[in-house]
Amino acid sequence: MQIVVMKGWQGFADRLQLLSHLLNYCKKNNATICVDWRDKIWGQEVEDFSDYFEGIGIPTITIQEVVEKAKSGASIYPSTWTLEMLEKPSTIEAYDDKYKLLLTEKNAVFPGDILVTCSKGLRQWSSTILGDHLRFKQSIANEIISKLNVQRPYCLVHLRGTDRGVEGLFEMYVEGYENIQPDRKENTYIISDSPTYIRKWLELYPNSKMAIQNPPVLQLPDAGKGTHLIGSDDLASLGIKKHDLNINLLTDFMLYGFSNINVGFSESAFVIMGRLFSKSGVPKKWLGWSPD
Repeated sequence: MQIVVMKGWQGFADRLQLLSHLLNYCKKNNATICVDWRDKIWGQEVEDFSDYFEGIGIPTITIQEVVEKAKSGASIYPSTWTLEMLEKPSTIEAYDDKYKLLLTEKNAVFPGDILVTCSKGLRQWSSTILGDHLRFKQSIANEIISKLNVQRPYCLVHLRGTDRGVEGLFEMYVEGYENIQPDRKENTYIISDSPTYIRKWLELYPNSKMAIQNPPVLQLPDAGKGTHLIGSDDLASLGIKKHDLNINLLTDFMLYGFSNINVGFSESAFVIMGRLFSKSGVPKKWLGWSPD
């Protein structure tokens, strides 16, 4: 049975887009999947994909088991992937085009015992397959559910500070919100990684509420850097655990999924995937719960 290895090196929504394509490939071609998210953007060599998610209906294998198969002679494609690179968590080096696996729209079979992708290349966005073949681990679901203290229906406003370099971004948020009918935004929640944006927003719309009280992401410097890129040493100096940031992110994503209408930066993969999930029913499947 062929093995498909996903090596992570991007933000969460980008990972989901590629993962849905890989799951489609495995389902069509009877392949096994290995999801390696030990990289510093997600697991920081402490946690992995399997600490948060479990697969359903598609065989899975650990990266350690894959490495042992490669050491025993299993072929790797693309051949640019060395055994050393396969074994260690991904770094920016693995994001080079020479490590890219160009999946096809029809998921044609590739040669090799072990296929490896660096998270670049064609992606099929399928919320259906993500809903059918992934679930949160129960412990993770419980952590997220404890933070989902919202009342539906609600309007979600995502003040994404990561993109604050985009000219006129805050004004775009305001314009998008103003275009929503008043009866659809009577109950408005905010998610954000920017205290500056939150303060500006509450000055304009004081009836808006924080969706998560005291989220750990707001303990980070308000510097415009993607919070997923902050290293373990910097987090440790601030007394913040990467796990808590990941739970914060996953809770934000579920808030998108349960929202009735939302405002966000439309070019963000996180926003695009969040809106797709809000129409699909996947959050309820992943959590085994809904706030209704």
